[in-house]
Amino acid sequence: MNATVNNTRSTAEIQRARVEFHIQPAYADTYGAVSTSSMEAIINVHKAMPQYTKPTGLTAFVGQTLADVTGQLGKGFAFEDAPDTSVGGEDSNNFTVSYTPDDTENYQIVHEILVTIQVSYDYGPVDKTRLAELIAKAEDAIANKDSYAEINYSAFSSAYCTAKDMPESTQQTVDEKVAAIESALALLEREVPDPGDIIDRSNLDQAILVVEALKEKDWIPSRYKATLAGYEAAKSMPEDTQEDIDKKEQAITDALDLLIARPSFTAKPGQVLGDIAGQLGERFAFEEDLSTSVGDLGTNIFHVSYTPEDGGEIEADIEVEVYVSVPGEQPAPDFTELFEIIDETDNIDPFGYTEDSYSAYENAFTTALDMPEDTQKEVDQKVAAIRAALALLVPKAP
Repeated sequence: MNATVNNTRSTAEIQRARVEFHIQPAYADTYGAVSTSSMEAIINVHKAMPQYTKPTGLTAFVGQTLADVTGQLGKGFAFEDAPDTSVGGEDSNNFTVSYTPDDTENYQIVHEILVTIQVSYDYGPVDKTRLAELIAKAEDAIANKDSYAEINYSAFSSAYCTAKDMPESTQQTVDEKVAAIESALALLEREVPDPGDIIDRSNLDQAILVVEALKEKDWIPSRYKATLAGYEAAKSMPEDTQEDIDKKEQAITDALDLLIARPSFTAKPGQVLGDIAGQLGERFAFEEDLSTSVGDLGTNIFHVSYTPEDGGEIEADIEVEVYVSVPGEQPAPDFTELFEIIDETDNIDPFGYTEDSYSAYENAFTTALDMPEDTQKEVDQKVAAIRAALALLVPKAP
């Protein structure tokens, strides 16, 4: 049966219409006795959902209200919160809006459309004219680096890389960035010293790194203290000429030559000190009885004595570590101290230190980062090397 509605109205509302019913031809034989009829029906025409584009890119300043942002919404949109509602603090803040189409007779009003307002502080206008000029000048210098002395370009490159990462959201930060790039560019034009006047302190810096990396537990106590005393005395030596540098480096090297390594041992469960005595140097001896067990799994402390080669006084009660483990087993290193000191380096301001000391620090720190860290001893050595690199930094005079 087909139905025909005799009504041309199409607006969304409840309507009355005359409906005529007809028998389809395919069913005429079966329902031939049914006559065509008509009746009045009530038809509910629902409103359609309108199409719209959700507002994006909304911005506001801290202290403003939704009324200040309404003009950015576009035609048909309105905030569902009161106009005097604060846009909130510096962040991406969410609110809801409604959309009212032009044809509300046939289309629904859409509610609870989520929009985001990017709220920031109003820092006022920022003038980046000078900054743009300096960046262009710096990039030109990079493109023509062969025009500058290698030592000058290297210093400039390091300083400029740091300056480029500085923020520029306010006039103050822009001015600070301008000053940093100006300082970097100035390094390109500094006077290059005569080769004969250049002081090479690389060996001295390396000797300092070695001393700063020392850990007391790795050395015989008396020799460790003597080395530190020699180092402290050398630190006061002048560094005005290459001859001064070489003498200072030799004094530190002589202090390092005093060191004698403290023995350390590995053992298997069930062994006694006599089984590992062969790992001692010829001038060391266990103070405990050689039949003493090496102890449980892990690190156990014992004591040795040392007889100097020159026949001097015997040094006794030297603590040594015996690491007892199943063959092939290695303890997992503790990276806590390493992570902490690396975090410390993240806060270093290169402009707060003399150029030469920062350059020496950078080289030493880069070398330290390349050191292995597969065992606890290697991790400890890496930490010591980074600490030694930090010790090279010399703050600029106020």
